[in-house]
Parts: sequence; C-alpha cells; structure tokens
Amino acid sequence: MRRGQEALRARNYRAAQQAFEEAAAADKTRALPHKYLADIHAKQGRYAEAVAAARQALALNEKDADTHYNLGTYLLYTNPENPSEEVIQEMRRALELNGRLADAAQNLGYALFQRKRYEEAAEAFRQATRITPSWAPYHAGLGEALLYQGKLEEAAAAFEQAAADRRLKMLRDKQYRDYFCDIFLNWGKTEEKRGNLGTAKDHLRRLIATLGEAAEYRQQVDEGRRLLADIERRLAEEAEARRKKEEEALKQRQDTKAPVVTITGTDATHPGAAPAAAQAREVVIVAAGQDETTTILLTGVASDDVGVEKVTVAGEPATLYQARDLTVAEDLGVSVNFSAEVAVRPGENRIEVVATDRSGNQGRSVVVITGTRKERIEVASEAAQEVAQAASQKWAVLVGVNQYESKEITPLRFSVRDVRAIHEVLVDPKRAGFPPANVVLLTDDQAERQKHPTRRNVYDALYFLEQNAKPEDLVVIYYSGHGFRDRDSGKSYLLPLDTVTHDLESSAIPNDEFLARVARIQANKKVILLDACHSGGLSLGAKADAKLPTEYYEMLAKAEGTVTIASCSGDEQSYEYPGKGQGAFTYFLCEGLTGKADADGNGVVSFQEVSAYVVNSVSEWARRQRLKQTPLTHTGNARFDIPLSAVRAVELEQKRQKLLALFDDNRIQRYSIELLEREPKAMSDKEQLALTVLEQVLRGESRPELYLEIVQKFSLMT
Repeated sequence: MRRGQEALRARNYRAAQQAFEEAAAADKTRALPHKYLADIHAKQGRYAEAVAAARQALALNEKDADTHYNLGTYLLYTNPENPSEEVIQEMRRALELNGRLADAAQNLGYALFQRKRYEEAAEAFRQATRITPSWAPYHAGLGEALLYQGKLEEAAAAFEQAAADRRLKMLRDKQYRDYFCDIFLNWGKTEEKRGNLGTAKDHLRRLIATLGEAAEYRQQVDEGRRLLADIERRLAEEAEARRKKEEEALKQRQDTKAPVVTITGTDATHPGAAPAAAQAREVVIVAAGQDETTTILLTGVASDDVGVEKVTVAGEPATLYQARDLTVAEDLGVSVNFSAEVAVRPGENRIEVVATDRSGNQGRSVVVITGTRKERIEVASEAAQEVAQAASQKWAVLVGVNQYESKEITPLRFSVRDVRAIHEVLVDPKRAGFPPANVVLLTDDQAERQKHPTRRNVYDALYFLEQNAKPEDLVVIYYSGHGFRDRDSGKSYLLPLDTVTHDLESSAIPNDEFLARVARIQANKKVILLDACHSGGLSLGAKADAKLPTEYYEMLAKAEGTVTIASCSGDEQSYEYPGKGQGAFTYFLCEGLTGKADADGNGVVSFQEVSAYVVNSVSEWARRQRLKQTPLTHTGNARFDIPLSAVRAVELEQKRQKLLALFDDNRIQRYSIELLEREPKAMSDKEQLALTVLEQVLRGESRPELYLEIVQKFSLMT
C-alpha cells in the first residue's frame, strides 16, 4: 500500500496501479486498494474502469461515504447531460453516511436538475449551502433550480449570494471563470424575468465585458448579447414613451426650477463596486485597493417638479433607477434614484453630481471622497487580517491517542478530546482560519484506519507538510499521547497508536527521526505543541521514564524558525482537568487562543502571548491543586512572533459598533447583535441566511436593505 501511495503522490499512475492491484490480490477483504484503483482510473479519464473498481470497493465496505460519492461522480462523468438514477442513489447514500459532504449534495443537485426534477435539485443545493455557506457554485446551482421553478425572487437572492464570493475575482483560474459565467448569465435572465431590466442589463454587461473575448464562452456570451439587445430595445422604447409624455407636460407649464440632488451613500453590492467604509453625505472615507485605486458605487436621489432628463457623476452618465435600486425608473415626474461607479485614489477626490431636467435646468452637488489605504479603514477585520496575512498558507498535523493497541501502554482519557478542541480553534475562520483541507487530524476514534495515529500515518502526515508547506507558510504540529525515554540509551520517543513495547525503534517515533522530519518541512514558521508527559506510559521497569527530558524540546526548537510549547518540564507530568473533560495544558491553550491570551488587546493572539498565558495559567492551576506542572516554551533561533488566532470577542464588539451606525431601529439593533452572538449550529436555516447576509453587510459586500427584507419576510424578530 505504501509503495502505491508514494507512486500516486508522484503521479506515476502505472506504478501506483500495479502496487494497488498487488495489494488487492494479497488481501481480498480490503476495500482500500480498490478505492485507490478507482481514483487512478478516474484521474486518467477511464471512468468505466473507475466505476468497476469503486463497485468492488463498496462490495467490501458498503459504509464508506467517500466511495459512494466517488462512484456517483464517476457515473456522472460518463454521461453528464443525462445522469442515471444510480448517480442520484449513490449521492444520497453518501450523504446518509456523511452529512457533511457538500460536493455530494452539489452533484446530487446537478443530477436532479439535469433530469428536470427542479424542486428536489433546489433542496440538494440548499443542503450544500448549509454545509459550506460561502461557496459560489452551490448558491449558483440553487439559483438556477429556483429559476426553472419560476421562483424568481428566491433565485435572485441565491445569485446575489453566489456573486458575493470573493474568489470569483480569481479569473485567471478557469474554474472561477466558469462559475462567473454561469452566475451572471443566469442572474441576468432572472432579473429580466422579474422585470428589473436595469439590473439585468448590468449583470449581462459585466458578463460580456469580462468574458466577451474568450472563445470558450462564445455560446454563453452570445446568448447574453441577444438578451441584452432585447433589454436595451425595451428600455429605449420605454424611455421614448416617457419622453413624449413629459414633452406634453412641458407644454402646459414653464419650468424654471433646477433639480435637487441628494447624495445617499455607497453600495458595494453593485457589480464592479468595492467596499466603502461609511455612508456618503458630504465627506466619505473609503479604503483604496492594492493598486492605490478602488471603485465605489455612488448613489443618490435627483428630484424635480417636471422630470429629470439625466444625471452625470464626474462627467459620466449615471444609471437611473426606481426606489430600491431594482428597475429602470418609469416615472421621472417627481424623483429618481441614480448610481454611478467612481474611481477613488488616496487623498481628496471632489466628485461633482449634475442633474438636468427636461427644461435644461441643472442642479449640482459636490461630494468629497477621501481615499485611504485599506488596512487603515477596515477596523472590524484587522485582527482576522493580521492572522490571515501572517502566512501565505497554513498547515497543521494534529495527533491524539487515547486507547493504545498494546495493553502494556496505559490508556488516556482526554487526548482525543484535546486534539479535537485544538482542531476546532484552528479551522474556525473567525479565529485561526486554517483551511480544513490543510489540516490532518489523526485520532484513534475515527472509523477509517488511514486516519488513525499510527506511526505510518504520522510519518505520512509529516511528509504531507514537507511536500506542501512553502517557506512563507505557517505549520502547527500538535501531539497528545504518551512520551517515553530510555534511561540506558538516553533516547526519547513519541508513542503512536501501534507502538510495540519490545521494539520501540521500529514502532515508536524516535526523537532523531521526528527532528529530521520536522527539519525537512520548508516553512519558516513552525509551532510544535507537545502534551506527552502523562502518568503511566510503559511498564518496562527502572529503565523506563514516561517523561521526555527538557533537552528533547530544546533540540526541537533548534530547527530553523521552530518554536515549541511542552505541557510540563522534564521532571514533571501532565495532569488532566477532570471538571473540564480535558488535559489542563490543552484547556488553557484553547482558552488562550480564543481570547484570554490577548494581552495587548489588539484582537490577535500571538505565540508569545499564548505561551506566556499557558505557562502562567497551568502553573497557577496546578499550585491550587497542590500539584506541580510548569509548561516549557522554547523559541530557539526564531527572531519573530507568530500571530496564531483572531479574538472573536473583539470582532463582535467592533461589529456591534458598526451595527449601531448602520441601523437606527433599536429592535433591529438588538436582534442583530443577538444574531451575531449566537452559534450558527443553534440557528434555523432562515436565521443562518440572515446571519450570512448580515456579515456581508458589515463587510460592505451587501445592502442593509436586503438584510432587513430577509428579517421582515421570515418574521425573524417575532
């Protein structure tokens, strides 16, 4: 198996296939070789062979959710235009076994959509959005399924959610170009069917401007052009009808009053717009982008007793809308909303807005927009940004062992729980923000053997870091389990799940081997957290020591850019905190990472802050228990501090301040603050939707009116 896995990682598919075929022949009861063979066939486009191998794997292990998903995917690839009923069955079975497989929900939605079962498709895409709320393709699939059911308002909301995914700006990647094309074409169709021709025109224009020269999207772009031409014809006819109507009105009176122009704000949800920091009145402060220029959407109202002919912003024609910025205005006799994209550079920008009525009278207003660098303005997200920008990528290997396979090794109660607590903090996007795909979790309570903390799997996980982590990245390695020192040889070991007590050298993880593998990881920021001094351990008599020596941690920290925290000193042991159901070391480590270690109150918990907090808190806790446990920290040759997590409490307070500035209604303020403070797991689907939109509003990515509309529509405050 190992030879096949190594060949697969090297993309040597022939060698990998041979190795896994040999493994399958050697043990006809194992499903895993067949699972790998299916993957190899699929990677080479041999879907019929992939289907056969996946079916063989399921015959041996029917409860493997990933294999059901893979089989359904291979079947889907064989006939994507007309998926079989078996595709639907396999995706549903995968979700029954693992309800967190968002891609299985997406593929289920796609297959149902292709079979014209639009209502079921919409429900499948909804499930995908609940699992991964921020991923554009899931919302786009939901929008298209709703569009085909004629549920236009819900479809438009789904496409708006899809367009809010910032990854759509990565247009050099074909995957995101495909998503961009589908979203804006279907969004334009939806708004056209709703009668919102101005909004539909904007979406289609953005599609054509972005992908109009790309031959691979010619069919979709041509469809968009045809629809846009029809919309522009209809708008021109409506404009001509309005002009004639207003000419008749002009004959009946002499108009001498100039239009009144009022600036109402900026709206970052309009296509092409960038986040603004405040409502536009007389002076607006916005954040400039990386290229020193950003684009905002300036909005306002022009009023006239006869009718507004046009509005220009900085000399360029603005778009005229009815109330709520949804459709082109039909009646200009009283007032009209307008919007225009404005380029803003750092420093003072004086923008003149001119409204001209049908008699040629002009009303003017000047807004002063002061551009600043982005990091100086988005206070609410500074903490998260500092953590996110501290490393180009973040990687982690988390290892926890409770029940050892050898009866000679004392089992532990809380190691797995400790590891999962650290995992929760690391992958939380509001805290440490590690991408879940970059975090390897090895615990003995998982069903799949390849996810157990065996020596082989630990080495594979370290090799994963070696292959992927780059010099600018951050790596965290956490181990909770037994450690061991042979007093005769002086060698120290970490004990994985499958440790054989009479053959430690080939079954445990020797210190020199662990050090060598850590040193091969290229990341210049490595944080190693070890909780390996538990009582008990091996029963090997006087030569055994369940504690790792202080020198062990000092040697670890000698690796370039490596810092360590150990749960206790070399002559101590690591204690459990029974009242919390965790080890004391990990309990205070998690407590520090989630806010209590933020000594300077800047919203960021750094390595130095959390290490100081853990040392002080654990030592004081142990003293009160009449015990002795003093964590050790080593910074080796590291000449920097490492931001590890953002503090949610600080973010919440900053969001509260934004809410108070955004909404005047006390009930809305109270409800919104309560919504932010609640855990998403305890929310209904409608409340989760409201929370998602509220977060977008606070980031300047969506309109406050959309959030209020959702709250009112679903009666969430009652």
